Amino acid sequence: MRNGELDLDVEQLRVRVGGRIVPLAGLQLRLLVYLARRPGWVFSREQLLKEVWGVEPSHRDLKTVDVLVCRLRRRLGIAGRVIESVRSFGYRMRTTADTANDHEIPPRS
Repeated sequence: MRNGELDLDVEQLRVRVGGRIVPLAGLQLRLLVYLARRPGWVFSREQLLKEVWGVEPSHRDLKTVDVLVCRLRRRLGIAGRVIESVRSFGYRMRTTADTANDHEIPPRS
């Protein structure tokens, strides 16, 4: 799966950013794969806790998702922009078309 600078080989569980291999911790990789398999879909923090962590969510656990996403974005560097926050709800993987538009020059007014 390719999305902007991010290249994710799900079968080999290998992540590259700009051709450079980026090692990820287990949960970071699981979260990235989960989001990447459904680009454009918005997932609540509760859904991610249940599906990625495999635990029933509680209110105090919701910040755990935010922390993991923050660390994953930092690890991916500029490619971390492919993970988008959906305010007051959760996260989504931006589609390839979304990230392609990042490089377009806006029209002049």
